[in-house]
Formats: sequence, C-alpha cells, structure tokens
Amino acid sequence: MTDKEMRSILIEYLSIKNRKFRIFQEKSVGSSVCDLMLVTDKLSGFEIKSDSDNFERINRQIAAYEQFFNENTLVVGAKYAGIAEKKVPENWGILCIERQKVSVVRLAGNNKKASVKNQLSVLWRIELKNLLLQNDLPAFTYKSKEYIIERLAESVPEKTLLEQTVHELLTRDYSLYNEKDFTIRSQEAVHNPGEKELFGEDLADRLSEEDLTQLTLDKRMEIYQRAMQFAKKRQPC
Repeated sequence: MTDKEMRSILIEYLSIKNRKFRIFQEKSVGSSVCDLMLVTDKLSGFEIKSDSDNFERINRQIAAYEQFFNENTLVVGAKYAGIAEKKVPENWGILCIERQKVSVVRLAGNNKKASVKNQLSVLWRIELKNLLLQNDLPAFTYKSKEYIIERLAESVPEKTLLEQTVHELLTRDYSLYNEKDFTIRSQEAVHNPGEKELFGEDLADRLSEEDLTQLTLDKRMEIYQRAMQFAKKRQPC
C-alpha cells in the first residue's frame, strides 16, 4: 500500500477510536517530521512506513518522536509486518494496515522521555501567552518564545501543562492568520470563537507568529487595520 492509502485508512481508524481529537499531519518535531500527530488528552505520534519506504532513518526518527510524544506508534503495511517489532522500542505501539484493515500488533505504552518543553514548543506564541495568563504568570511581552517556555516549565506542574497544551491544540484557530485549516478533528474539538477571551495586547500575536520588530511596514499596517476592525466588533452596541 502507498503512504497516501495508509494515511487515509489510519485517519479514519483514529477518528472512530477517539471521541475528542484533532489530527495534525507532517508536524515538525526537532530534526524530524512526524507523519501524524494525534491530540486527545495527550500527544501521540505516528510514523508511517509504507511498502515503498525503508528504515534508514528510523533511529533518528525514534529519538525525535520520543522527545515530543506521550505515546508513539509505528504504522506498517504488509511488507514490514514481520519485522516491525524489531525496529522500534518495546513501548512503541505497532499497527499493520492491509486491505483496508487495521490490525493492532502492539499497543503503545507511556513514553517517559517526552519533554514538556518540547511539547510547549509546538504551540504558537499566543497560545503560550494564554498559558501564562491561565497560570497567573507575567505576560513577558518582549521575551522570546524560548524564554516563555522556560518560565512555564519551571513554574507549572507537567500534568497541568499537558492538559493546557492539549486544550490549546484542540481549539487552535487558523482563521486568526487567514490560513486554511488542514487538520482533522471531532465535533467536540471544533473551536468556539467565544470560548477564549482575546486580550488587546496579544492581538498582534494572534495575527502573526513573527517577532513584530521584524515585520515590514506593509505588514504592520495590515495588522493595525485588522486590529481596528476587530476592536470595532468588540465595542458594545
């Protein structure tokens, strides 16, 4: 089976197995790219090896996945069904996809190597600002994303940060950047625009992930005009 065929079946399988979820594809994780990231009450990574793939990069991929995800799963076709268990650690799950059927070879176990800092790095700057507000921490308006992650990691319990990270990813709104949303999600995870409060000083962060000092004049004007439009909508009648 091709990667595209396996991916389509895998997405359908995960959509059936989980009530509240969001699926991100081709997500950067350190030095590798995760084929599919599943967000539920945790972060799960899925590496797909179709019959036309090989395992030349598997050790580097394993190392990257284990730094980011609470659970990891290798997904193979018929060609690699017999050797999959030898290719990944024992706590990795293994799924085999053949003829539209998904077979569970091994369930994924908890990955203790996952770093909360790496998981936080998946979030947008404005999502990190939301976490600062939720945990009564300073806004760190002019600090870098890395600085904010450090402060969160040292100030908030890991369990709480995972819960908040999951929530931000489940409710991520790409329309804030006029971008298309290519993620797959359940109805329970659909973003409700009224669910989060927009704080004035963070509006620009919602419009751009870039450091505002690096923006062109045209981009600054675009953000300003959109901010004014947003402010008008917020004014009471």
